[in-house]
Amino acid sequence: MAILILAGQAPAAAEPQASMAVVQGLAEGDMLNLRASASPTGRVAARVPNGTALKKFGCDTFKGYDWCEVQDIANPQMRGWAPARYLLDAGPVDDAAPAMATGTTENPQEGQLAVPPNLAARFGEAQPAPADDAEEKSAAIRKAMQDAYGTAPAAEDDDTSLLDDGIEGVEADSDAGSDEATTADVPVPTPRPGEATDAATMVARTEEPASLATGSPAPTGGDIPCARYVGQPMTRCTISVTHKGEGAADVTVTWPDGGTRIINFRDRKPAGSDSADAFRFTREGTLNMIRIGQSERFEITDALSFGK
Repeated sequence: MAILILAGQAPAAAEPQASMAVVQGLAEGDMLNLRASASPTGRVAARVPNGTALKKFGCDTFKGYDWCEVQDIANPQMRGWAPARYLLDAGPVDDAAPAMATGTTENPQEGQLAVPPNLAARFGEAQPAPADDAEEKSAAIRKAMQDAYGTAPAAEDDDTSLLDDGIEGVEADSDAGSDEATTADVPVPTPRPGEATDAATMVARTEEPASLATGSPAPTGGDIPCARYVGQPMTRCTISVTHKGEGAADVTVTWPDGGTRIINFRDRKPAGSDSADAFRFTREGTLNMIRIGQSERFEITDALSFGK
């Protein structure tokens, strides 16, 4: 009888094979919400900071965005669903364990993975760079952020990436060129016999663009990563840039669901907005990560604000 009972029992459902992941890409002071369901409207079951080591059990898609079920290694009761773009894969559970004991970060918190400075080294593609190599660290951070938010490079005819350290916005100066520079490449027709050979009288006249003639640079545009509400994944917002002088510009951000936000740049840095809420920002290379109030987030490069 005992044999028949055991044979009739259904096997327990096997839990998905777990892998390791590290929370990354959050703004300073932010926490990642672990939700009860794979949706930005799901109940918040727990919150974890940057650098937290998690077990990842499986992923699902909600309205085109990937969500993964995770569990805090240090506190297994903290379990839920989180956007995949904030989870940096760290390999199988057994392979990731040594990293927790031999990481390079100073005084890592219990249960957090120590992330090497070289992003490629996390995947076994290269040796970690020296700890004092600031340029390599900066490149790794920018690459991680680009992977997390899906930041696309500039157009194919632009040979400079949006996150390139070498980008420095330079505002066009309509008075910089001389008359000789303007007409240097205009061909001079061969004079007929008996006619004057004064080249100045035969050079075609070029018309100045209307924006330069009036002294008001024409607005430029593009799109940037943005988020309007608390817990909302980053999306794309169109922008219009109006230059105000040397190192000054106003960036008008248009929300996908309507409305705008104007962000002011002065001395080539974010300076404020048209909102009464608190304004703060951090910089990584030429990328400005801006927060307004508790929910609004923007990522604007110097290249978009001031041009090449």
